[in-house]
Amino acid sequence: MIERSVRLAKFAVEFTPVNCVWFSALNMSTRNSNWLLPYTVTRFDTDMSRLLIGSMMTGPRIFFAMADRGLFFRCIARVSPRYQSPSVAIWFATALGVVYVLFNDFQQLADKFILGIWPFYALAVGAVFVLRRRSPDLLRPYRTWGYPVVPALFLLASIAMVVNALWTDPINTGITFAIILAGIPAYLAWAGWRRSRGSLEAGSALEKNFAADERR
Repeated sequence: MIERSVRLAKFAVEFTPVNCVWFSALNMSTRNSNWLLPYTVTRFDTDMSRLLIGSMMTGPRIFFAMADRGLFFRCIARVSPRYQSPSVAIWFATALGVVYVLFNDFQQLADKFILGIWPFYALAVGAVFVLRRRSPDLLRPYRTWGYPVVPALFLLASIAMVVNALWTDPINTGITFAIILAGIPAYLAWAGWRRSRGSLEAGSALEKNFAADERR
Protein backbone atom coordinates (compact mmCIF):
# COMPACT_ATOMS: atom_id res chain seq x y z
CA MET A 1 0.00 0.00 0.00
CA ILE A 2 2.83 2.37 0.88
CA GLU A 3 4.65 1.68 -2.37
CA ARG A 4 1.48 2.28 -4.37
CA SER A 5 0.87 5.57 -2.60
CA VAL A 6 4.43 6.73 -3.27
CA ARG A 7 3.96 6.02 -6.99
CA LEU A 8 0.68 7.90 -6.98
CA ALA A 9 2.34 10.75 -5.13
CA LYS A 10 4.97 11.16 -7.83
CA PHE A 11 2.17 11.49 -10.37
CA ALA A 12 0.29 13.93 -8.15
CA VAL A 13 3.34 16.15 -7.84
CA GLU A 14 3.26 16.57 -11.61
CA PHE A 15 -0.39 17.57 -11.45
CA THR A 16 -0.81 20.04 -8.62
CA PRO A 17 1.53 22.07 -6.37
CA VAL A 18 -0.61 21.34 -3.30
CA ASN A 19 0.25 17.66 -3.50
CA CYS A 20 3.97 18.53 -3.53
CA VAL A 21 3.57 19.35 0.15
CA TRP A 22 1.94 16.00 0.80
CA PHE A 23 4.65 14.19 -1.15
CA SER A 24 7.27 15.81 1.08
CA ALA A 25 5.26 14.79 4.13
CA LEU A 26 5.06 11.24 2.82
CA ASN A 27 8.82 11.07 2.39
CA MET A 28 9.31 12.43 5.90
CA SER A 29 6.81 10.01 7.43
CA THR A 30 8.32 6.97 5.74
CA ARG A 31 11.79 7.87 6.98
CA ASN A 32 11.27 9.45 10.38
CA SER A 33 7.76 9.23 11.83
CA ASN A 34 5.95 5.89 11.67
CA TRP A 35 2.96 7.33 13.54
CA LEU A 36 2.38 9.85 10.73
CA LEU A 37 2.50 7.30 7.93
CA PRO A 38 -1.09 5.94 8.12
CA TYR A 39 -2.55 9.46 8.04
CA THR A 40 -0.34 10.59 5.15
CA VAL A 41 -1.05 7.49 3.06
CA THR A 42 -4.79 7.79 3.68
CA ARG A 43 -4.72 11.44 2.71
CA PHE A 44 -2.89 10.64 -0.50
CA ASP A 45 -5.36 7.92 -1.46
CA THR A 46 -8.21 10.35 -0.78
CA ASP A 47 -6.62 13.10 -2.86
CA MET A 48 -5.96 10.77 -5.79
CA SER A 49 -9.56 9.53 -5.64
CA ARG A 50 -10.75 13.14 -5.80
CA LEU A 51 -8.45 13.74 -8.76
CA LEU A 52 -9.85 10.75 -10.64
CA ILE A 53 -13.43 11.78 -9.87
CA GLY A 54 -12.72 15.28 -11.16
CA SER A 55 -11.24 13.88 -14.37
CA MET A 56 -14.20 11.59 -14.94
CA MET A 57 -16.64 14.43 -14.30
CA THR A 58 -15.12 16.67 -16.99
CA GLY A 59 -13.47 14.41 -19.57
CA PRO A 60 -16.54 12.50 -20.83
CA ARG A 61 -18.46 15.74 -21.25
CA ILE A 62 -16.03 16.78 -23.99
CA PHE A 63 -17.10 13.72 -25.99
CA PHE A 64 -20.72 14.52 -25.15
CA ALA A 65 -20.41 18.11 -26.40
CA MET A 66 -18.73 16.96 -29.61
CA ALA A 67 -21.46 14.41 -30.28
CA ASP A 68 -24.21 16.90 -29.46
CA ARG A 69 -22.81 19.32 -32.04
CA GLY A 70 -22.59 16.65 -34.72
CA LEU A 71 -18.81 16.29 -34.51
CA PHE A 72 -18.81 12.74 -33.14
CA PHE A 73 -21.02 9.67 -33.09
CA ARG A 74 -24.52 10.78 -32.14
CA CYS A 75 -25.00 7.90 -29.69
CA ILE A 76 -22.24 9.38 -27.48
CA ALA A 77 -24.58 12.31 -26.72
CA ARG A 78 -27.12 10.07 -25.00
CA VAL A 79 -28.16 11.31 -21.55
CA SER A 80 -29.22 8.82 -18.89
CA PRO A 81 -32.93 9.37 -18.17
CA ARG A 82 -32.42 8.28 -14.58
CA TYR A 83 -29.23 10.09 -13.58
CA GLN A 84 -29.28 12.92 -16.17
CA SER A 85 -25.62 12.27 -16.97
CA PRO A 86 -23.85 11.52 -20.28
CA SER A 87 -23.77 7.79 -19.59
CA VAL A 88 -22.46 6.61 -22.98
CA ALA A 89 -19.71 9.24 -22.98
CA ILE A 90 -18.65 8.14 -19.49
CA TRP A 91 -18.43 4.49 -20.54
CA PHE A 92 -16.52 5.51 -23.69
CA ALA A 93 -13.98 7.49 -21.65
CA THR A 94 -13.67 4.55 -19.24
CA ALA A 95 -12.95 2.16 -22.13
CA LEU A 96 -10.25 4.48 -23.46
CA GLY A 97 -8.71 4.64 -20.00
CA VAL A 98 -8.64 0.84 -19.73
CA VAL A 99 -6.89 0.58 -23.11
CA TYR A 100 -4.24 3.10 -22.02
CA VAL A 101 -3.64 1.23 -18.75
CA LEU A 102 -3.23 -2.08 -20.56
CA PHE A 103 -0.63 -0.78 -23.02
CA ASN A 104 1.37 1.65 -20.83
CA ASP A 105 3.22 1.44 -17.54
CA PHE A 106 2.67 3.95 -14.75
CA GLN A 107 5.47 6.31 -15.78
CA GLN A 108 4.28 6.37 -19.40
CA LEU A 109 0.72 7.08 -18.27
CA ALA A 110 1.87 9.99 -16.11
CA ASP A 111 4.04 11.47 -18.87
CA LYS A 112 1.35 11.14 -21.54
CA PHE A 113 -1.32 12.58 -19.28
CA ILE A 114 0.74 15.65 -18.44
CA LEU A 115 2.05 16.22 -21.97
CA GLY A 116 -1.38 15.53 -23.43
CA ILE A 117 -3.26 18.07 -21.37
CA TRP A 118 -0.65 20.80 -20.82
CA PRO A 119 -0.63 22.21 -24.39
CA PHE A 120 -4.35 22.88 -24.02
CA TYR A 121 -3.73 24.78 -20.80
CA ALA A 122 -1.25 26.88 -22.77
CA LEU A 123 -3.80 27.43 -25.56
CA ALA A 124 -6.41 28.52 -23.01
CA VAL A 125 -3.98 31.06 -21.55
CA GLY A 126 -2.98 32.20 -25.04
CA ALA A 127 -6.67 32.79 -25.79
CA VAL A 128 -6.61 35.52 -23.13
CA PHE A 129 -4.29 37.59 -25.32
CA VAL A 130 -6.39 36.92 -28.41
CA LEU A 131 -9.67 37.88 -26.74
CA ARG A 132 -8.16 41.00 -25.19
CA ARG A 133 -7.10 42.10 -28.67
CA ARG A 134 -10.18 41.09 -30.65
CA SER A 135 -12.86 41.88 -28.06
CA PRO A 136 -11.51 44.59 -25.75
CA ASP A 137 -15.03 45.62 -24.64
CA LEU A 138 -16.20 42.10 -23.78
CA LEU A 139 -17.69 41.69 -20.31
CA ARG A 140 -15.11 40.06 -18.02
CA PRO A 141 -16.42 39.10 -14.55
CA TYR A 142 -12.96 37.77 -13.72
CA ARG A 143 -9.81 39.46 -15.00
CA THR A 144 -6.52 37.60 -15.29
CA TRP A 145 -4.26 38.53 -12.39
CA GLY A 146 -0.94 40.07 -13.43
CA TYR A 147 -1.86 40.45 -17.10
CA PRO A 148 0.14 40.44 -19.32
CA VAL A 149 3.21 39.36 -17.33
CA VAL A 150 1.78 36.33 -15.49
CA PRO A 151 0.11 34.64 -18.51
CA ALA A 152 3.19 35.40 -20.64
CA LEU A 153 5.43 33.69 -18.07
CA PHE A 154 3.06 30.72 -18.03
CA LEU A 155 3.25 30.42 -21.81
CA LEU A 156 7.05 30.59 -21.75
CA ALA A 157 7.20 27.91 -19.04
CA SER A 158 4.80 25.71 -21.00
CA ILE A 159 6.91 26.01 -24.16
CA ALA A 160 10.05 25.24 -22.17
CA MET A 161 8.42 22.13 -20.68
CA VAL A 162 7.35 20.84 -24.09
CA VAL A 163 10.79 21.49 -25.60
CA ASN A 164 12.45 19.73 -22.67
CA ALA A 165 10.17 16.71 -23.11
CA LEU A 166 10.98 16.54 -26.83
CA TRP A 167 14.69 16.79 -26.04
CA THR A 168 14.81 14.20 -23.24
CA ASP A 169 12.29 11.66 -24.60
CA PRO A 170 11.60 12.40 -28.26
CA ILE A 171 9.98 9.04 -29.09
CA ASN A 172 7.25 8.93 -26.43
CA THR A 173 6.70 12.68 -26.60
CA GLY A 174 6.42 12.51 -30.38
CA ILE A 175 3.88 9.68 -30.11
CA THR A 176 1.81 11.71 -27.64
CA PHE A 177 1.76 14.79 -29.86
CA ALA A 178 1.11 12.67 -32.95
CA ILE A 179 -2.02 11.27 -31.29
CA ILE A 180 -3.18 14.81 -30.47
CA LEU A 181 -2.44 16.17 -33.96
CA ALA A 182 -4.22 13.18 -35.52
CA GLY A 183 -7.40 14.86 -34.32
CA ILE A 184 -7.05 17.54 -37.03
CA PRO A 185 -7.35 15.24 -40.09
CA ALA A 186 -9.88 13.11 -38.20
CA TYR A 187 -12.04 16.19 -37.60
CA LEU A 188 -11.75 17.35 -41.22
CA ALA A 189 -12.61 13.88 -42.51
CA TRP A 190 -15.57 13.61 -40.14
CA ALA A 191 -16.92 17.05 -41.04
CA GLY A 192 -16.53 16.32 -44.75
CA TRP A 193 -18.33 13.01 -44.41
CA ARG A 194 -21.18 14.62 -42.49
CA ARG A 195 -21.55 17.39 -45.05
CA SER A 196 -21.54 14.91 -47.92
CA ARG A 197 -24.44 13.10 -46.27
CA GLY A 198 -26.22 16.37 -45.65
CA SER A 199 -26.70 15.56 -41.97
CA LEU A 200 -24.53 18.19 -40.30
CA GLU A 201 -27.01 20.00 -38.09
CA ALA A 202 -26.51 23.74 -37.89
CA GLY A 203 -28.36 24.21 -34.64
CA SER A 204 -27.93 21.54 -32.02
CA ALA A 205 -29.38 21.85 -28.57
CA LEU A 206 -25.98 22.79 -27.15
CA GLU A 207 -25.42 25.49 -29.76
CA LYS A 208 -28.85 26.95 -29.05
CA ASN A 209 -28.00 27.12 -25.37
CA PHE A 210 -24.76 28.93 -26.18
CA ALA A 211 -26.63 31.40 -28.37
CA ALA A 212 -29.15 32.00 -25.61
CA ASP A 213 -26.37 32.64 -23.11
CA GLU A 214 -24.71 35.14 -25.46
CA ARG A 215 -28.01 37.02 -25.93
CA ARG A 216 -28.33 37.36 -22.16
